[in-house]
Amino acid sequence: MRKIQDQWVISPQDVIAELECSHRLHLEWSVINELIPPAKKENSDELELLAEQGIIHESKIAEQLKSSGSFIDIGKPSFTFEALTATHQRTMKAVADGIDTIYQAAFFSGAFMGFADFLVLVKDENGQPIKDNQGRFVYDPVDAKSARTYLLCI
Repeated sequence: MRKIQDQWVISPQDVIAELECSHRLHLEWSVINELIPPAKKENSDELELLAEQGIIHESKIAEQLKSSGSFIDIGKPSFTFEALTATHQRTMKAVADGIDTIYQAAFFSGAFMGFADFLVLVKDENGQPIKDNQGRFVYDPVDAKSARTYLLCI
């Protein structure tokens, strides 16, 4: 959850936080509104190594997908209304063009934002792109994360 141009913008992570632990979402909202201080960030060699390995892992997947067809890197936006709108538009153009792999896909409606590490064009057994009943290309989201962390509400 972020506040962009005085408007709350939610993400899938916020929806999951609410479903898993509404208290956690309320704490995050309180930090954003500066009602409570943020939790101290834990720094450790292990976390640094894990982050580095995650970047390497994602880069390897990107290189493999680059070699399998058309590829576009949308790029990570800054969290401004204009930047998110621009990356959303680049993502939607790539989807409409049927690009085989869209890296760092971004979706933004003004009230909702979401990101996908990769969108991979779905193809049939003959290697032809699949389209939905409205003629739009179909994509599978691919998450490059090798692990997930879940916070428990106690």
